Amino acid sequence: ALVLGILSQAGQTAGHELALPWSPAVITLLTTTRLGIIWLIRLALALAGVWLMLGSRFPWKRWVGFFTGLGLLLTVSLTSHAATEAHPILPVMDDWIHLTGMSFWFGGLACLLTGLREIRSLEGRLRTRLTSMAAARFSAMALVTVGTIGLTGLYSASLRVGTLTALLTSIYGHALLFKQIFVVSLLLLAGVNLLFISPRLKRDRERGGGNAALVARFGKMVLAETILAGLLLAAVSLLTYLPPAKITPPVLALTGNTRVDDLGMNITISPGQVGQNTFTLKLVSNGQPVTTVKEALLRFTPEQGNFAPSEGQLISQGDGTYTAKGTYFSLPGNWQVQAVVRRANKFDAYANFIFKVGAPGATAQPSATPHVAGSLILLIAFLLTLIAAALPLHPSGRFMVGVLPTLAALIAGVYFATLPIHASREDANPVPPSSQSITEGKAVFTQYCVACHGTSGKGDGPVGVTLNPRPADLTIHGVPGVHTDAQLYDWITNGLPGTRMPAWKATISDTDRWNLVNYIRFLAQPSQ
Repeated sequence: ALVLGILSQAGQTAGHELALPWSPAVITLLTTTRLGIIWLIRLALALAGVWLMLGSRFPWKRWVGFFTGLGLLLTVSLTSHAATEAHPILPVMDDWIHLTGMSFWFGGLACLLTGLREIRSLEGRLRTRLTSMAAARFSAMALVTVGTIGLTGLYSASLRVGTLTALLTSIYGHALLFKQIFVVSLLLLAGVNLLFISPRLKRDRERGGGNAALVARFGKMVLAETILAGLLLAAVSLLTYLPPAKITPPVLALTGNTRVDDLGMNITISPGQVGQNTFTLKLVSNGQPVTTVKEALLRFTPEQGNFAPSEGQLISQGDGTYTAKGTYFSLPGNWQVQAVVRRANKFDAYANFIFKVGAPGATAQPSATPHVAGSLILLIAFLLTLIAAALPLHPSGRFMVGVLPTLAALIAGVYFATLPIHASREDANPVPPSSQSITEGKAVFTQYCVACHGTSGKGDGPVGVTLNPRPADLTIHGVPGVHTDAQLYDWITNGLPGTRMPAWKATISDTDRWNLVNYIRFLAQPSQ
């Protein structure tokens, strides 16, 4: 079921019912998405559960197997409707407890039915005694779990449906009502067993007698409960594929805040996607809104593609808030947004923010996801090895069942775990370009950079004039919009291939490298 589920998910992204296991859609889904990582964790837990059931029985295996089962249920909750809530922690925990209660109840029901069928050959009194004891133990457990299922189910229904109107008019509400038919039927059967059959079995057990007809009737009731429980699970599976009647809209706005000298800046971009956006900049100084500035604008620079930077003027709303609308985000990816505020008798204030802008409906994925996927695949290879070693198979069968899948998982795991991770350039400059930062950056520039780039940064230092190629003219490359702060920081840190620019990572501290970026921006200002 796990394998078919992931092939179905990958097939839907490629426009098919099912994708082939080696298709690019499956590989992309497993190694670049949150769903793929959770699926790999679920598969690893399932394989661990198989291994725990094989071989020798140890007490610790029972406890490890119990927590493995809880982990498997949690991975289901992490990909359920509950995980899509704006604040998912409580809904996911509710769903997890609901699934755990269902597992105890339905698992106990299946165990009870199996036990009753196994003792059919026993003589009447012993069979009656064992049936009565099993019924009593199951009833005690079922009362707790069914109550838990009911409470968590009500909370879940309030999140997914919300109102009586939605319950009666939506497809999701109709499916939920259909599910309740099986719930009510199960509760009626359970009530008959609890209130009538179990007490009679207990009386017969205490008297030392046997009642074959009553035991047989109880077995049929348990069989009917098991069938209804199976139909209930089918109805639940339908709910997982239907959109809830009540959908909480996600929070799409991009936000950031920083302080430059005495000026506090707070930026909000809504909806924060490619296309039309509303840009809001709030300015505060000494606890009071800044209502008058000479100019407030935003500059937009993409980190990818050969696109010229753009800028937009912000309009004052009279309360320290400055807004603009426009389609400045023309493609998905990382964008540097620089806020520029010019005030009378004050230094110009610059604040840089890095935002990951997605296409409508897209989700951002961390660059380290392939490494996580590779590590999980290596774990799966190890578990396959343990299972193959524990299975009582002919060597040729062990080779087909264990060695070949293990080798495939090992190769895939090593490949994805060793993929290079590109240097992350998603963070904005953590050091505001204040006068103090520029002064400290100037000191660093004088000590390490003047020899090549010159005092003015034009690449005409005493050493720079002897180099081929010549050092970069920072009065050009430092102009806001030509390169992002993160890109300048990366070149200072790791050097620039194809030039004589060295890496300063081991020589200049992280903070001083950011100060140096701010001073380079200062050098590139026209007045300098």
